[in-house]
Amino acid sequence: MLIETISQNIKTLAVQVDKKLTAHLKAQGITLTGTQLAVLGMVYDRHGAQLLQKEVETRLHLSHPTTRGIIKRLVNLQLLVTSAPATDKRQVALQLTESGRQLFAHYQPGLTTSAALLEERLLAGLTDEEIATLRKVLPQMVANLA
Repeated sequence: MLIETISQNIKTLAVQVDKKLTAHLKAQGITLTGTQLAVLGMVYDRHGAQLLQKEVETRLHLSHPTTRGIIKRLVNLQLLVTSAPATDKRQVALQLTESGRQLFAHYQPGLTTSAALLEERLLAGLTDEEIATLRKVLPQMVANLA
């Protein structure tokens, strides 16, 4: 007998959100995953300053091998370049290529709209109080498992 737990519902929700996001991206002609776009967005937001792979792992709560695979794909697509910072050769620094910068700049407005529409649909039928509670407890739940 399967008992629906909070963690099972959160997992199901995460899968559904990922599917909807992927569908929105495909509709815009984007063949990257949401996580790959999140990495590009993090680098883009640095406005040319380097971003360390470790920061991506920490902010997105990803394992080192998962992050490495995502970065490797983005490098192969010529959207990112990696280097070792002079201050610590053990680290991996990320920077957008010109193609990566142009791609993200072009799609950023649509991504913002897609994310807003997805969140609106996700929160439909919830009261303001319920939404406020979610905004408070979800980050705490993530922190509890980090």
